[in-house]
Amino acid sequence: MVGLATIAAILPAIIWAFTVTMEKRLSSIAGTFRTSLLLTGFGILPILALFFYSYSATSSYVAILSIISGIFFALGALLYYKSLETEQMSNSSATGLAQPAILIAFSILVLNESISVLQAIGGLIIVAGVFLIITNKKMEVNRRLIPALLANVSWAGYWIFASYAILASNQVGTPLLISRATGFIIVIIFSGLLLAKSSFRPSKNSSLKYVIILGLFAGVFDAVGNVIFGYVVNLNLLSIASIFTAAMPLFITALGYLIYGERMTREQWVGMAVAIAGALIIAVG
Repeated sequence: MVGLATIAAILPAIIWAFTVTMEKRLSSIAGTFRTSLLLTGFGILPILALFFYSYSATSSYVAILSIISGIFFALGALLYYKSLETEQMSNSSATGLAQPAILIAFSILVLNESISVLQAIGGLIIVAGVFLIITNKKMEVNRRLIPALLANVSWAGYWIFASYAILASNQVGTPLLISRATGFIIVIIFSGLLLAKSSFRPSKNSSLKYVIILGLFAGVFDAVGNVIFGYVVNLNLLSIASIFTAAMPLFITALGYLIYGERMTREQWVGMAVAIAGALIIAVG
């Protein structure tokens, strides 16, 4: 059981790491809004299959939580792919290390929960680490990474409300389907308004078919990671999963180096190490 739990906890981090490599390629070719459309659209497919496999009626309370989570999911996608379109995937994804600190702030400010001194220290360490990640060699903030940071704030909100919906309904398929469908509708609205007067012209090295296939694989992979993580939440294994999720930027940085030849500055490496340390402190605290 422990072995299966550990595998379930680590799988989302591995799947999402490989997904980001596809998202980076896709966003650089198709742009922010088309990437968001393809990934949120195709991402519904595996969740829809799960919904039909394990459907059970849900309450209006769960539906409302799922809709709110979908709004956060869509905003996160639009913001994240904006950064990923021009910035390294290693830097963009490393801003996700801010999520544990955001969850702590939510627990204190909204839920009035108490946290340990160790968790508070971990949160402050993460903030310092993320600051180094989004700065350059001159210690100036890279404004192009701000959308990625805000995206992870939004995705933290997505998982907060999605987790409540999953735990309240004791199922994964229905809450995630409502959430994803809501997100897709929002992305369609935003993208439709901004892409109405533009046309997509693939480069010589990428056909429209290639873009669609890449979007299909990236969307399905991302959704599968979400489904597995949803089951992790439902099985109360979030503390175990958070440890592996904290290490995900290391996987992504390695893939970025191997596939795209990406490099991070010394300050950004220090920032990543500091932020990961803070996330681990929170996980064990």
